[in-house]
Amino acid sequence: MNRLIAMFFMLILMSSTAFAGSVHGSGTVKKIYFHSLDSVIYDHWAGTLQLEIDSLSWNDATTECSTSSVGVRFKDTHIISAVLAAKMAGSTITVYANEDLRVAGSYCYVRAVGL
Repeated sequence: MNRLIAMFFMLILMSSTAFAGSVHGSGTVKKIYFHSLDSVIYDHWAGTLQLEIDSLSWNDATTECSTSSVGVRFKDTHIISAVLAAKMAGSTITVYANEDLRVAGSYCYVRAVGL
């Protein structure tokens, strides 16, 4: 029984830390940069799409995520498609990120996009 209770609390602890540092913010896609898979100046940007977002305002003012750019993994083609559509339409998007998932420095990876 004690083992079951310990596992329950461990599961709660792990699930609460999984959402730690989760932020979201909205803005308009200003520019999109497609970084090469091989020929890049900084290795950590290889195969990454960089979104420059105008007036990106995060829901958490204490976040260390950049207020100008975020990264999208190359394999997240569904997110890339949505971002391109939003850019062409001039629509505001909402990006969701985790502070602990970063391309480099303060550039956080996008984990979801809302249109």
